[in-house]
Amino acid sequence: MADEENQAENPPGQGDVEITTVFSNLDKEIKALGERKKETEDKIQGVKDHLNDIRNKEIELRDKISALAKQEPKINTERIELEKKLNLVTEKLEKTKKIFGDLSSVWK
Repeated sequence: MADEENQAENPPGQGDVEITTVFSNLDKEIKALGERKKETEDKIQGVKDHLNDIRNKEIELRDKISALAKQEPKINTERIELEKKLNLVTEKLEKTKKIFGDLSSVWK
């Protein structure tokens, strides 16, 4: 009797059309979701690649900073030595000017 009621509610063949439509819609949705999944995976990979590039650049910059930091003591030592030489030259210049001034006053 249940079969008779289903047949009365759905004309012959109509149930098959509805099932086909449902499966067709599900298949379309599965394909659309698959495409969205692929797009999302591609975006994630792009972000991962970008992060790796940033990390590599950071490592490169850290290496450069380390190299510069290693040079700093040597350059600072050179600066100190040059300042000492400059002070000596300045003192000699002042002494020479004084001697020149003394000699100029004597010969005038």
